[in-house]
Amino acid sequence: MDYLKHEEVYKKLKAEGHGGWGGKNYDKRVEGWVKAHPRFLEKMRHTQGKLLELGCGTGVLTQMLQEAGFEAGGIDVSETAIQWAREKAADKGLDMEFRVGSVADPAMWVDRKYDVVVDGTCLHCIIGEDRKTLLGLVYESLTDRGTFIVSSTIAKSESDVAERVHNPHISPLERCMRSEDQLRGELVEAGFEVIDEWVEEGQHKKHYYGVLEKK
Repeated sequence: MDYLKHEEVYKKLKAEGHGGWGGKNYDKRVEGWVKAHPRFLEKMRHTQGKLLELGCGTGVLTQMLQEAGFEAGGIDVSETAIQWAREKAADKGLDMEFRVGSVADPAMWVDRKYDVVVDGTCLHCIIGEDRKTLLGLVYESLTDRGTFIVSSTIAKSESDVAERVHNPHISPLERCMRSEDQLRGELVEAGFEVIDEWVEEGQHKKHYYGVLEKK
């Protein structure tokens, strides 16, 4: 992941008065979380407890889950995003822990256990060996039968996967584009059982949502 690019983007978004990642499409992104949120809660084994969002950005989903009854917090590589998330939480009177760092850094996970870990549309930004590292850290940090919520952009087809492999500049930020089957296989191999999943199709991409459980 190109950490510097993410920080630059968040600085620009805040300076321009947007609500968070996505800029002018921020409200649409929030609507997506609002739509998926009830289904997540319905399928989770845990309805309260400690929760961590990966790539939390300005913390909109983390705040939703805190308000739903979880002790929620988040991690993001962007200092600007984390400060922004703290400001938004304070505005709502929410006591939440937001930390700056890489989700694939084992130091961010030391002596911490969670009932739920949420991929805040972060997993597709993790590339190479960091993916295996991150999925291992999620697995080890979850409590017994803990839940892993996945929200990841996926390729529209196998040919799209190949195109992105051979044309890394297709995206302004680094992305690991898996097909639906590839992503599911990766998650199952990491030790997770799929409880519920669905895919939403956009004009140029598909988006995978999954509720998984630690075996």
